[in-house]
Amino acid sequence: YHAYVGGGSNSLAVTCAEADSITVTRMDNDTPLTPDGSNAFTIPDFTGTLMLRVDGVKDKDVKGKDVTSVFLLVSRDTTAPILTLSAPVFYADRAAGTYQITGTADAGSKILYGKNNESVYAAGDGSFAIPGTLGENQTSGVLNLCAQDSAGNLSAQQFALVARQAETYAVTVTTDG
Repeated sequence: YHAYVGGGSNSLAVTCAEADSITVTRMDNDTPLTPDGSNAFTIPDFTGTLMLRVDGVKDKDVKGKDVTSVFLLVSRDTTAPILTLSAPVFYADRAAGTYQITGTADAGSKILYGKNNESVYAAGDGSFAIPGTLGENQTSGVLNLCAQDSAGNLSAQQFALVARQAETYAVTVTTDG
């Protein structure tokens, strides 16, 4: 297994219904991590990557113990994702006010937007689309966005300008000769 953590404190929660006890051991110095009483373990400070061994122990009758081990590679990720909008201005439909903001970010990152931190996820190719609607009397709006990766890192904030499309008129030009 592979997990990513950002800065600050991080913990690993382990569940196994069949295990009588669970231990997590740091593989670089063979030090066991201390559980908090509910099978959650604080991940220690490290640089780069850290390999952990998670052991589920089932006490057997007279013959001893049955141990199942899995390994978890934990990588420290402190690099913020990159969020790019596909245009500087997005146009809303003149009558309905509907619009769609598009762009790219790191694949799988969460795109947070609006006052309530609504979200969508970037696809495997990094693309995302956020639909919206301007209010009936609203001619323009600004939506703030940022991307968050699985380690919790946030991109720089971007602002998308949305403008209702102007009314169009047919113009005919004729010349003399």
